[in-house]
Amino acid sequence: MESPEHHLYYPEDHVSINLIATDQVTEADSVNLHPNDIRRLDERIHHEHKRKEFIASRTALRLLRPQYMLHYEGRCPILDGPGYISLAHSQEYGAAIHHPNRRVGIDVEPERPKLSRLATKFLNMAELDDVARGDSQFKLQILWGAKEALFKLHRMGGIEFKKHLFIDPITVSESGTVDAAIVTDDENIPCKIGWFFHANQYVVYAVSEIPLSP
Repeated sequence: MESPEHHLYYPEDHVSINLIATDQVTEADSVNLHPNDIRRLDERIHHEHKRKEFIASRTALRLLRPQYMLHYEGRCPILDGPGYISLAHSQEYGAAIHHPNRRVGIDVEPERPKLSRLATKFLNMAELDDVARGDSQFKLQILWGAKEALFKLHRMGGIEFKKHLFIDPITVSESGTVDAAIVTDDENIPCKIGWFFHANQYVVYAVSEIPLSP
């Protein structure tokens, strides 16, 4: 079977990201997924478009890491063997990210004009001040995507976007990086946030700056 059209990005050393439009996959593509993904798809996802979103993100992973093996811890996919992954989807795209030795997270979103209504719920005071300095919609999109990606990177639960996830001021550009951290009573994990645009989607990813447990 011919592989769906996909879009590979290598935004920095060791980081590889693959994107597939949901309209490029069909139910037939699910047969090439890992058995754990096929089981999860059949047992948990029944809405037609939600199935396509799931298939798109897992197909993006398969084309990024052929012969991948994984299991799930809750909702989090974990590679069996070396390397770290994260998956995401919007209505229009599925995304996968891989790093050989650092934990990662990814988010993909269209523009969400209503984020301004939620800002005080997921941003701390320093981040709100950054948004207030201008280019607010762009910064809100990056900050939301960054916190989603950091949440996926952390994986352990108990994380509050406003209380535990911190992102330095953002420089407005079509692609870029910014420092961030996950800070709890027990941890202080420095991370790097990166972003770029694909079609009409904001693609935002997080990479831990230190080794973490598998």
